[in-house]
Amino acid sequence: MTSNQTLDLISPMQAMAREAGSLVMGYFRQHVKIEYKGAVDLVTVADRKSEALILERIGNSFRRMM
Repeated sequence: MTSNQTLDLISPMQAMAREAGSLVMGYFRQHVKIEYKGAVDLVTVADRKSEALILERIGNSFRRMM
């Protein structure tokens, strides 16, 4: 990947992070169920939804680039 291609990814990745952050903030101060991924790894519905959003956006972005 060239440096120009890397720079082209920064803006879309920032937008994805902001969108996921906004989604997570929608759950702030709500009583959401906490699950355990491992012995000490906690995860909530907000975590799972933000992960799904980011993965979907990344997939869509790379499909357009190819």
